[in-house]
Amino acid sequence: EEGRTVFRNVRRTSFYLITTNIAEDVTIVTSLIMGLPLPLLPIQLLYLNLVSDGMNNIALSMEPAHEDVLNQPPKDKKEGILNRALIPFLVISVGLMVFATIPIFNYFLLQGLDKARTAAFVSMTMFQVFNVFNMRSLKNSLFKLGIFTNKWVIYSFIASLVLMLLVIYLPWISDLFQFDYLTVTELFSIVGIASSIFFIIEGYKFVRNKWRG
Repeated sequence: EEGRTVFRNVRRTSFYLITTNIAEDVTIVTSLIMGLPLPLLPIQLLYLNLVSDGMNNIALSMEPAHEDVLNQPPKDKKEGILNRALIPFLVISVGLMVFATIPIFNYFLLQGLDKARTAAFVSMTMFQVFNVFNMRSLKNSLFKLGIFTNKWVIYSFIASLVLMLLVIYLPWISDLFQFDYLTVTELFSIVGIASSIFFIIEGYKFVRNKWRG
C-alpha cells in the first residue's frame, strides 16, 4: 500500500510540474508570436517556479492513500511515471491556462505593461493553485476524496494566496517584481476565471468515469 501511494504521489507531483511549466512556456512563446510584449518577467517566473509550484508540489507529495489503492491490479514494472492517461489532463489544463492568461494580459495592456504583467501573474498563479486540487486524483472527484483529507493542500492554497497578495500589494516588494496595483474587482475577476480549471477538470472526470462505466 505504501509503495503504491508513493508511486502515485511521484506521478502527481511530476505531472503537476510538467503541466505548470509547459503552460508558462507556451504562454510566453504564444505572446511573442502574437507580437505582444513579454507577459512575465524572469523574476516573476522564478517566483512561480520556486514559491508557488514548490509549495504546491510538496503538498501533493503528502497525499494520503486513497481507499481503492489496494483494489487496483499490480503495476507493470515497465510502466513509467507518465502515461497516455495524462494527456487529456495536460491538454485541458495547459489550454485553459494559456488561452485565459493571454487575453487577460492583452486586456490590461491598455492600462500599462506593468499592470498587464501583474494580471498575467495573478492568472497563472491562481490557475496553478486551483489545479493542485485536480491533481490530487486523476480518477476520482475531489468531492469523493474529501476536500480536507489532505490538510497540506489546504495550507498550500492559503499560503499561496497570502504570499501572492503580499508580493503584489506591499510597496517595496511589488516594486522589486515590477507589479502594479489591481483593484479588488479586477483581482476577484481574475481569480474567478482561474477557478474554472477546477470545475472543467471535475467535469471531465465525471464524463470519463460515466463513459467507462
